[in-house]
Amino acid sequence: MTDILYSMPVLLIGMGMNILLGLYYQVGMCGSTFQLGRLLGGVAKAGVVGLSFIGLAFCFDRIDLSSLGISPCIIMHSAICLYIGKAAAHLSKILGIAAKKEVSREDSGAASQTAAEQALTAGSSKG
Repeated sequence: MTDILYSMPVLLIGMGMNILLGLYYQVGMCGSTFQLGRLLGGVAKAGVVGLSFIGLAFCFDRIDLSSLGISPCIIMHSAICLYIGKAAAHLSKILGIAAKKEVSREDSGAASQTAAEQALTAGSSKG
């Protein structure tokens, strides 16, 4: 139980960073208009999700499911990682840092085949 209580401030800070960075990105960078209802909806969503993670951690603390590999710490850490990851994504957008996706060989082959098929179709429709 003390692990859950110890992790709660970190979760709240992660949730707050996600909300503030998302708000700044949408209003400050994208030029969206500020909507109080949307902000309150985001805060409510974060609250519900955060409380759900805390509730799950509490339930798993009371019922020993360690044989399944589930512990309250894992649940709280996954919630913290979720919100910190979302905040980092907003921060990278604000700073203009693009995340690169690694393409597997199967995906790149399918993409190039599709591009080749499109080129052939475009070329045959012109002629």
